[in-house]
Amino acid sequence: MKKFCELKWKAFELGNIMDISACRYTGKSNSKSGLVPYVGATSRNNGVLTFLDVDKECILKGNCIVFICNGDGSIGYSVYRETDFVGSVDVKIGRSPNLNRYTGMFISTACCMNRPRYSFGYKRTIPRIKKESVLLPATSDGDPDYAYMEEYMRSVEKELLDKYSQYIANREMGGVDDVKDEFKYLKWSAFELISLFEIKSTSSSIDKKNLNGINGEIPYVTRSGSDNGIASFVSNQENYDTDHGNVITIGLDTQTVNYQPTSFYTGQNIQVLSSKYINRYTALFIIPLIKNQMKKFNWGGNGATLGRLKKLQLLLPAKSDGTPDYGFMKKYMKRQESKLLGLYAANKLKEYQYEENSRML
Repeated sequence: MKKFCELKWKAFELGNIMDISACRYTGKSNSKSGLVPYVGATSRNNGVLTFLDVDKECILKGNCIVFICNGDGSIGYSVYRETDFVGSVDVKIGRSPNLNRYTGMFISTACCMNRPRYSFGYKRTIPRIKKESVLLPATSDGDPDYAYMEEYMRSVEKELLDKYSQYIANREMGGVDDVKDEFKYLKWSAFELISLFEIKSTSSSIDKKNLNGINGEIPYVTRSGSDNGIASFVSNQENYDTDHGNVITIGLDTQTVNYQPTSFYTGQNIQVLSSKYINRYTALFIIPLIKNQMKKFNWGGNGATLGRLKKLQLLLPAKSDGTPDYGFMKKYMKRQESKLLGLYAANKLKEYQYEENSRML
């Protein structure tokens, strides 16, 4: 396969290589949660904001490029959608008989190079999308070289799958195989949350409107229950301190609980739980238990307060001396993670091999 420097490249207007159309779904506020991806103004999660239960006539076919046309920090991004979805009014779609998963990923990545030209004051409209110029490999006839794009993306996928499989094979298991298979053989004890963690309010507590508006690499954590509570990634915020990572964050009024591995800023009304015994695995063991206990809170007379949070009781594995068995929690979650990683790697490799064999027929 040729290297990029050995290729002939050509600028193509998007309107000349695909059909551009609008998405018009406006019923999100009246829709229930479901299984259909709802794609809108976000550059994360491949454009998916949530999952809805909608009528069949609202669902758009996949195998298309979605152009994000609105959203602070998201306008100008493009993503490839392989599966069917519901499209908000904030996105447009591009279709071509030459699109598949591989050519779609190649072209959508190239389209993202146009992102800086758009802003809140310069919207991404259909006429402007059609005029967008994208630099692509070209054949000797001057057409887009879709065969090369597919071959290149397949090679990238295979390289990543090989690296991933090697990572799984070489992964340090840390005694995972020795973990007891059943919880019933453990000793369990109840612990108040305040006896397990230091609980304090966030160090930053920045209202979204007070952010400086500059994108960066620091997570801005809110009381959302999705995306690990992360609303966006921001730059350093003058006059505000970040919270240290390796902690659990809780939004009291929304009853959301997440683990934050790195330093972060937060929105308002976030509580931070820290402990020297916490790591990614012990946190992932404990968080579902906290969430389950917080279900008892409601908007009536039994609302979530800091005092009530501190007195929450968690049933945890305990050692013979009566202290929490963090060692078991870590090993158990490591084993669960290893099982899922192994299944994912095996399934992806089977899928890749099936597609390769089909191409040979």
